[in-house]
Amino acid sequence: MKKFESLSTQKLKKITGGAVITGTMIATGVGIFGGAFSIGYGVGNALRSRN
Repeated sequence: MKKFESLSTQKLKKITGGAVITGTMIATGVGIFGGAFSIGYGVGNALRSRN
């Protein structure tokens, strides 16, 4: 049973590239959610202050 495997440069690039893509997608999702939340918060406060 092998516990360790030496990774080639190509395998390391694939792993790193996947991590970068995943991190970028997560950051984009968080940014979209944060933007939507702040817009909703602003609209809600504007409507509440008009009443």
